[in-house]
Amino acid sequence: MPVETVEHLLRENLIPMVKAREAEMSTPASDRTYCAGCAKFIPRDRIYEKRGICPDCWTSTCTECKEKGHVGDCESKLQKDIRDLEALAEKKGWKKCSKCLMLVEHNTGCNHMTCRCKNQFCYLCVREWKKCDCPFMDLGLLLTREEQRGAAPLGLDTCTHGDWEFFLTSDYCDYCGDHLPDYLYRCLGCYLQYCKWCTYNRGLGVA
Repeated sequence: MPVETVEHLLRENLIPMVKAREAEMSTPASDRTYCAGCAKFIPRDRIYEKRGICPDCWTSTCTECKEKGHVGDCESKLQKDIRDLEALAEKKGWKKCSKCLMLVEHNTGCNHMTCRCKNQFCYLCVREWKKCDCPFMDLGLLLTREEQRGAAPLGLDTCTHGDWEFFLTSDYCDYCGDHLPDYLYRCLGCYLQYCKWCTYNRGLGVA
């Protein structure tokens, strides 16, 4: 229904808004361009060749890729997102699963990684697990985590792990990396935190 049909029923200050909305909705969805700066619809009379100029903030928007106006060919949003993610992964030191190439982050526990695709690999060299000579665990990473907890480093490489306490917390096991929502066992000598299964499998004598 044309706006003119009901224009006499509208308050004067609403007429420009309704006409702007009519112009937006009458434009096919695939042909609409929204400002890359403020997200306002850019009408056709504000589009020059392949650039739309926002009537509100005057931001230039490319009508093809919908990003801010640029020189040269468009880069698809997917390509840009992939490029940004790869840059972030490199900065954070994330690795890709050697089988499915899914990004994996390691922040605690040993270097044994199990991807959601069930592939098991070494986080340091990304080779099949137990097929490399990389260290099993990064003690430096554990020291960093202990400092973040506010505990003083107490010789992780020399501790005999002979005295443990039942510790109510929601945290990660320093050995396997699993998250335990209720409790862990904490070594009173070096403050390592292990889950029940890791203390049992390593024969640490925790009841």
